[in-house]
Order: sequence, then C-alpha cells, then structure tokens
Amino acid sequence: MDIIYVVDMQIITWANCEQCFTSLLTADQISMILIDLQQKSIPDLCALLAQPGISIIEDLFRQDLTDAGVSGTTANELIACLKDAGVVFT
Repeated sequence: MDIIYVVDMQIITWANCEQCFTSLLTADQISMILIDLQQKSIPDLCALLAQPGISIIEDLFRQDLTDAGVSGTTANELIACLKDAGVVFT
C-alpha cells in the first residue's frame, strides 16, 4: 500500500516516487544521482523533490540523469513517472 501525504495542497505518493527510481534506474545510476544531488537515500530524494518552495528545473534534472549514465529515453520515462507521482517540475 502506498503512503500518501498532502504537502502544500499537493498530494505526494511517496512509494510511487521511490518506485520510479528503483524500477527505471540501475543501482549505480541511483548512487550517482544521490551523490550529485547530495542525498543519502531515495526516500530523502523524494522528500526533497516534494518540498514546497523547491523549484526543480526539468532540464537540469534531466542533465543530472544524463551525467549519471541514464539514457534519454529512460530519463523521459523517469520524469514522466515522477510527474505522475506528484513531483512538480518547472
């Protein structure tokens, strides 16, 4: 069962955010992204992505994914998955 939180009038399904990363990326890619974004875990990263007032620039996030060795197709799938999970990009 997914855990759902309401953050700043926005519904975030935490389990889905985590599943986006774990289902689409390899362990090495996840490690690289966590290091690049200075996060300790996928739950921490999902919490960061859901914080009100945090502006996540889609193109920069996509570049972080590319730098971690994620293909363009997989990056697009991950971003679409995160959007479906409630993450807002600018």
